[in-house]
Amino acid sequence: MGAVPPHAEIVLHKDVVDELLLEHKGSISKLSWSLAKQMFSEEDLYSGTFNGKGGRKVLSPRRKQLILKVVGYAFPGITGISGYVAATINNGIRNKRNYKKKLPY
Repeated sequence: MGAVPPHAEIVLHKDVVDELLLEHKGSISKLSWSLAKQMFSEEDLYSGTFNGKGGRKVLSPRRKQLILKVVGYAFPGITGISGYVAATINNGIRNKRNYKKKLPY
């Protein structure tokens, strides 16, 4: 079995998207972070950032694009949505890292 082609489409089941849209109606931040937690593994979130700054690896562009599409669909007409999404995901990642550092093990 070969590797996934670089331009292969990423699919998120419609039921998952519908559930998240209902759960986070009206909140770009909550929807973005929930999608990120659905789409990326714990390891990816812990070791990366949205754009790969600070010496961390870049999160998957195809998955990020899907998150941007879903958020754009949920909040049509809002400009600069990619900035909101990037800031939210980076903030969630930062909080996850800081929480993990505080754990007593």
